[in-house]
Formats: sequence, C-alpha cells, structure tokens
Amino acid sequence: MEEMFSFEPIHYASNMLHPKYRHLKKTSSHDKNNCKYFIRQMMKLVIDQEKSSSTFSLHSSTNHDGESCPKKRKYFGEEYETGNVSDEYDMDDDELERYLCKRLDLTNLSDNPLDFWKNNKIEFPVLAKVACQIFSVPATSACVERSFSSAGNIVTKRRTNIKPTQLNNVLFLRSFYSFK
Repeated sequence: MEEMFSFEPIHYASNMLHPKYRHLKKTSSHDKNNCKYFIRQMMKLVIDQEKSSSTFSLHSSTNHDGESCPKKRKYFGEEYETGNVSDEYDMDDDELERYLCKRLDLTNLSDNPLDFWKNNKIEFPVLAKVACQIFSVPATSACVERSFSSAGNIVTKRRTNIKPTQLNNVLFLRSFYSFK
C-alpha cells in the first residue's frame, strides 16, 4: 500500500481552478501537465457543445409563417474557414495560461472558488464554465444517503400510499427542525 489515495486529473483540475491553489505547489510537473491537458480537453468539450448548440439554433430558425428563413449564399471554401488565424491553438485555449499568469490579490479572495469564477466569467468564459462543471460535483454522497435514510424511516408499511409531495414536505420539516 504505497499510496493511500489515487488522485485523478479531475482532482488536480479542481485545485488548479481554485484561485488560491492554482499553481499546484509540491506537485510533479508530469501531474501538472496532465492536469492542464485534462482542463484543455474539458474546454474543448465546452466549446464544441456551444458550437453545436449554436448551429442547431441556426438551422432550426423559422419565420412567423412556419417557413424557413431565406438561406445566406455560401461561397467556395466557407465551410473550411474558422475565422481564426490558427485552427489548432485558439485564444480560448490560451485562457488557461492567462488565468495561471494573472496576478491575484490572495487576501481578498473568497474560500469559495465559484465566487471568483462568477466575478471573472467575462474574462475567462470557457474556464468559468469548466470550473462550474467541476465544482458542481458533490464531494461526498453523505447528504443524499442521509436523506434516503430519513425517507426510509418515514415511508413504512403503514404509509406506503404517501404522495411524493407530502413526503418531500415531511422530509423538509424534519431536516429544518433538526438543523435548528
């Protein structure tokens, strides 16, 4: 048992996307590079999802009569152009490096990384979405298991016909009074 925990790239990514711990001190360069690669892959997925949703909305647009809008004339080679000088290394990829090089006042930063990303989503739009995806994953399932256990204590053989809304109300009241 050499290591007690095995860290995946998402664990390193959550640290890198936390503004206080973004430089991953005491982490090997191999792990840092894997982390950057993982974040860039997630950024690429976000960009691809945005492109596919925007092309879907363009293709599905219709006017008031239900007829499709007149198509814009295409010219030769238009489908191969991206509007960028470099296809492989876009400015969106550079967001990660700009974030890592940005000077931050650590004394004014909140412990909640989502506050930072909310305030900087204009400067780092793709990274902010990736951070929200990573930080929205619950750290443990204890809360869910506790709720499931509470529901099991309420729904008994005598109360099998309880409506879901009533069950939610009872669970809410029980958790509210136990929280006080």
